[in-house]
Amino acid sequence: MDVQVIKPSEGFEYYNPGTIFWNNFQYNSDRESRAISGSTSEGWIGYTRNRYGKQAKGLFVSCGNGWVERACFTEGLISEAHGFDISPELINIAEAEAKQIDMPAIYTLADGNNLALDVADFNIVVNNGSMHHIAYLDRLLRYMHTLMKPDGLYVIMDYTGPHRNQYSWECWSRSLEINARLPQKYRKQLRYTLEQLRK
Repeated sequence: MDVQVIKPSEGFEYYNPGTIFWNNFQYNSDRESRAISGSTSEGWIGYTRNRYGKQAKGLFVSCGNGWVERACFTEGLISEAHGFDISPELINIAEAEAKQIDMPAIYTLADGNNLALDVADFNIVVNNGSMHHIAYLDRLLRYMHTLMKPDGLYVIMDYTGPHRNQYSWECWSRSLEINARLPQKYRKQLRYTLEQLRK
C-alpha cells in the first residue's frame, strides 16, 4: 500500500553548516557514551564492535549523507554498508564519500514509510537519529526484521519525547519563551502544526 508522505522542499539542506544538533555538544556525547559503555572514551560504535565483533553487512536507516556508516566502517564495526534515504542529493554525497574511503556500499533512494529493498540477510541494522522521521514505525520495524539474519543486531540511537504537535499548550508556550531568549543565531522558527491549531 502506497502512503502519502510529506517530503522536504526542493533545495532543503538537512546538514546546513549553521545547524546545531544535540549531539554536537560534547556534554551530550559524553553522557551518551557513559550510558552505553561506562566511559566517555568509547561511544556506541566501539562498544558494539568490542561486544559483538565486526559485522559483515549493515543496513543504515534514512542514512542521509552516510556519515554514520562511514564512521562504522572506519572504526571496524562493518565491512559493507547499505543505506536508504529519501533525498537524492544526500544519497549522491553518501556514494561519493564511500568511494573516497573505499567502503563497499550500496545506496537506495527510498522512503522509509514505503520501503522495499532487493537485498536482505543484514548482520546489523542501524538507526542513528532517523526513525523519528518515519510516520509508520511499526510497519518499517516489522519489515526490517524480515531483512535481518536470525542472530542480527538492531542498534537504535534516536530522540525520545513528543513531536511538536503532541506538546501541551503550556509546554509549547515555554519552548517558545526559551527559544526567544536564545542568541539570534541559535533561534529556530518554531511552528505548531495546522492540525493542532484547529483543535
